[in-house]
Amino acid sequence: MILRFKRSEQPTIGVEVEMQLVDLKTGLLVSRISDILSRIPATMHERIKPEFFQCTVEVNTDICRTVDEAGRELSERFDYIRRLAESLGMGLICAGTHPISSWKRQKITADARYKRLLQEFQLLGRRLNIYGFHVHIGVTDGDKATAILNILRGYLPHLLGLSTSSPFWSGYDTGMYSSRIKVFEVLPTAGLPPRVGNWAAFEKLVKILIATRTIETTREIWWEARPHPKFGTIEVRVCDCPSTLEDMLIITALVQALVVHLSRRYEKNTLPEIPLRQLVEENKWQAARHGLDGYFIDYQTNHTVGIREALQDLTNRLMDTAVSLGTGGYLDKVETMLQRGTSAHRQREIFRRSGNLNDVVHDLMEIWKP
Repeated sequence: MILRFKRSEQPTIGVEVEMQLVDLKTGLLVSRISDILSRIPATMHERIKPEFFQCTVEVNTDICRTVDEAGRELSERFDYIRRLAESLGMGLICAGTHPISSWKRQKITADARYKRLLQEFQLLGRRLNIYGFHVHIGVTDGDKATAILNILRGYLPHLLGLSTSSPFWSGYDTGMYSSRIKVFEVLPTAGLPPRVGNWAAFEKLVKILIATRTIETTREIWWEARPHPKFGTIEVRVCDCPSTLEDMLIITALVQALVVHLSRRYEKNTLPEIPLRQLVEENKWQAARHGLDGYFIDYQTNHTVGIREALQDLTNRLMDTAVSLGTGGYLDKVETMLQRGTSAHRQREIFRRSGNLNDVVHDLMEIWKP
């Protein structure tokens, strides 16, 4: 089997945002994606799309050269969807889960592929009423992509910690800062990416998975970061959906700087040692359970360090790369995020003050408005 990796000469950017459709008055999820799609031109169907559940709308950028360009596209499309949704009595929420609405009441999108997946995953599939934020960064070839991915997986906990937005789910306080990541990782081709030696090894793995009917295409490898051969990118999928455009762009800039930094080290043959999977798993648990208030195991010293400190250290190490990409201003804002907290921190504070998850829902709707 030959799986060709489309070459990307520049570290281009693509962003995918999974948004929640809610009733404008109650804030509860509504299964009305068809009402949206029937009112947009066919030319926009590649950028505004349905997902597994009818209460989800996915908004994508084109191939962008810069974070600023991605921000302009997202802003325009968000505004377009918001105005259209409001004309139909709907609002929008960006978060990894809906704090109140139950997954049991959501309708599956009528699509042959989704029906097949639901047949296979059964109850676990119905529980996947969760919302992610995906960032694609262009790389030149498959061997580089797999080499970068082996190191990048060690930083997926950092990106999760900075994006947590799913502490409440189906009316429950989960005790987590990201419940979404734990819901999604139960699927057989989800979770942390494995260590992959090179592009030929990835091709062999895909061949086996397809031959055994584990997957139909590479689209069904749902690792928290994966190579995307069709687009010629590394796709980072670990993040909860941030609740504001500003946070989305900060995280996008951080992902781009990280991939480019590792790409440059690959070219100099100076990539660090691949982190042990068990240490990465523990760090991911800390980010999901405690958000920015947890600790990470440092892969070099094996000592623990606070997640905020680990993120600040990562940002400092990536700053020169970010400046060369014109995104130093975005990385400067990471410190602000560390001080004020993520969407999950805000949601928990609102619930602490009022004791009412409805207040959390309406705040999520409010902060999304321009």
